[in-house]
Amino acid sequence: LELVGWATAGDRVAVTDQTGRVQLLDAATGKALAEAAAPLPDGLAAKEATPVGGGTAVLPLADGTAVVVPLGGL
Repeated sequence: LELVGWATAGDRVAVTDQTGRVQLLDAATGKALAEAAAPLPDGLAAKEATPVGGGTAVLPLADGTAVVVPLGGL
């Protein structure tokens, strides 16, 4: 799998791969805090998911659309 990018949000880092899997990590320790997989039956992530608050992130897709990914309430 290839990483498409990462975004920081306070003391957390959201790391995204091509399949739409997003891992939320503690920026200081690298410890995994949450993981979610976006439902991408026919698409690929175009760039990193961006945490937007409320325990969610927006994930831009290669076809120009985007999905909201829940991050386990974090």
